[in-house]
Amino acid sequence: MQNVQIVEERCGDDLQVTGDRAKFRQALINLCKNSIEAIPNGGMLTIETKLHAGGQVICIRDTGIGMTKEQLSRLGTLFFFTKEKGTGLGTMVFFSILRTMRGDVETKSEPGKGTAFTISFANEEKRSRVR
Repeated sequence: MQNVQIVEERCGDDLQVTGDRAKFRQALINLCKNSIEAIPNGGMLTIETKLHAGGQVICIRDTGIGMTKEQLSRLGTLFFFTKEKGTGLGTMVFFSILRTMRGDVETKSEPGKGTAFTISFANEEKRSRVR
């Protein structure tokens, strides 16, 4: 419906992250849904997984409308949203779930060029798989 191409890039390794599978899935759905909605006239959503610096990384990038520095600073706060219809709760839930899972998120965005979320999890000696 949005004319968005979704591209998946895997590193080929079996990435493992400790946490609640259902909540993690919901966090990723919230983020991808927001990304798709930020691409009004078609574009690309890229989801990339890789091993990096002793941990696992998931990069979610879109070619959407992007955000200003001020918008980025408010991202994840209650009732802040950048689209016509929204509550800001999806992004807030995304950040909350990742904090619970001890994940880090780096967000980069440029108006008119899109947004990238880099989600990283440090390796642990004993971990359970999120499936």
